[in-house]
Amino acid sequence: MRNPKVVLANLAGKSSEETYKYTRLYRNLYNPEFFYLAYQNIYAKPGNMTEGINNDTVDGMSLEKLNNLIERLKDQTYQPNPIRRVYIPKRNGKKRPLGIPSFEDKLVQEVLRMVLENIYEGKFEDTSHGFRPERSCHTAIMQIQKRFSGVRWFVEGDIEGFFDNIDHHIIINLLRKNIEDEKFINLIWKFLKAGYIKDWKWHKSYSGTPQGGIISPILSNIYLHELDKYMKEYKEKFDKGLKRTHSKEYMNVAGLRTHYKKRINIVGLETNQGLEYLRKYKELDTKLKSIPSKDEMDKNFRRLLYTRYADDFIVGVIGAKEDAEKIKEDLTVFLKTKLNLQLSQEKTIITNSAKKARFLGYDITTERSENFVVDRGDGRKSRQNMHIKLYVPYEKWEGKLRELDVLEVIKDGKWKGKARTQLMQNDDLEILMQYNSEIRGLYNYFRLANNASVLHKFYYIIKESMLKTFAGKYRTSASKIWKKYSMDGKFRVKYRTKKGEKFAYLIDNIFVKDRTIKKKDSKIDELPNTIQFVTRTSLVDRLKAEKCEMCGKTDKLEMHHIRKLKDLKGKKLWEKHMIARQRKTIALCLDCHVKLHNGKLD
Repeated sequence: MRNPKVVLANLAGKSSEETYKYTRLYRNLYNPEFFYLAYQNIYAKPGNMTEGINNDTVDGMSLEKLNNLIERLKDQTYQPNPIRRVYIPKRNGKKRPLGIPSFEDKLVQEVLRMVLENIYEGKFEDTSHGFRPERSCHTAIMQIQKRFSGVRWFVEGDIEGFFDNIDHHIIINLLRKNIEDEKFINLIWKFLKAGYIKDWKWHKSYSGTPQGGIISPILSNIYLHELDKYMKEYKEKFDKGLKRTHSKEYMNVAGLRTHYKKRINIVGLETNQGLEYLRKYKELDTKLKSIPSKDEMDKNFRRLLYTRYADDFIVGVIGAKEDAEKIKEDLTVFLKTKLNLQLSQEKTIITNSAKKARFLGYDITTERSENFVVDRGDGRKSRQNMHIKLYVPYEKWEGKLRELDVLEVIKDGKWKGKARTQLMQNDDLEILMQYNSEIRGLYNYFRLANNASVLHKFYYIIKESMLKTFAGKYRTSASKIWKKYSMDGKFRVKYRTKKGEKFAYLIDNIFVKDRTIKKKDSKIDELPNTIQFVTRTSLVDRLKAEKCEMCGKTDKLEMHHIRKLKDLKGKKLWEKHMIARQRKTIALCLDCHVKLHNGKLD
């Protein structure tokens, strides 16, 4: 069997060729090594323990199941299961639909995703950031910060119900531009048409990508790649002029200043007239610093900037408001006629860059400076005006406090943190790590903001909530908890390891703008990088060894999975085995696996 690493590398090698046709892709689904790699990629996610419509989970994975799946793919009798639809509450009180595929379908989709990603990744534009290796919300925001300086208008794009309205015929036709393999295309068709189960009734999928499906993100990027290409072509036609002309006011003041400098050189500073010329020169020099050197309203100069993350996009316009309005109109027509999508006219807002536009949770604006430092040509850089500034919106961190239910508003309108009774049953380290995770999560997302220090207010409330949670657990006061657990002004929890006693600390003093983020370091979206391949780990090797890790019987094995190691009590032998090896999996023969689920395996 061909090594998946070699196959995928060959696919990626042709990715940048826009018109290259890929053939014989479906045969890769006959290769068990692809499914071993897919299993390795996705097995550890806790969601795989959630049952799909056929009660299938990652637990009980075996070589027999994989081989049976491959045989059904070979004779094309494989049919994806409908997705089980459930609803989870949103912060605004509404509910968000969530799709839960069966684990078998997840495996097939993971193989499809790896193949599609390597085919298309080289084709995607650098303005696309969602669901891509080494790209994230942060890379999108940093692109805006770097490229959008000088923007006069923002167009905040909003596509109505994008993921639910992807046209199946359009996405299939887009795939056929580069893929000449009808078996492969037909398999994707099956996933698109699998439907979903709601209230025990099957519902047909007329549009949209599979909810909760592993292939949905890559399919959405292939779909909106057409928008990225359109905006690239639009920019080429829209952009005008090499550079702005000098402003008349600036040139007049600069010319007069030069005049007085020449007069000083003629009469010298020793004379009263020379001193008067110097005074006027300094006045003009000061005035010059408050005047832009370029004509910011130059009608012969305009630029369009564009950045997209998934179905959210923003357009920056250096030009007139009429230009921004025309762009919105043209986008509306393109999305409707070419992609059968609706651009929301109410939510697609045109915003003057002096105000704040909202993109990916950040408020984005341009800085208006009153002091334009002149570049004297001696190495001193002029101060740039219309620079992009990023801000944490108030409602984001305040809303997070309410979402976590740690905020209490007292009578005079002041805030204070409140205890979380649901955490009081956890041990000390678990409570601390829970709060640290929430602090770090919010900061990591908004660390690019110029006002990241505002998160100190968030930290103050959440720290007070933590102290009260500890106080509630031990039936004491928050002040006594602080005295007991703090050392040198820092809150800490003691815990034991094999190497001895250690301390875990409450995160502190991190809320400053982070200027050190690099593109490759940005992992805020927690997406796997499947372009970089790793060798197979012991997981698949243990499964293929067909030796039970409890009784030693050489037989067909099933892999037992658990959600979290901390859920194990460590009383039974098989639990001690997993804890000692820090593994959430154990390879068992069929007899041992049945005994385990019946509570009879020691």
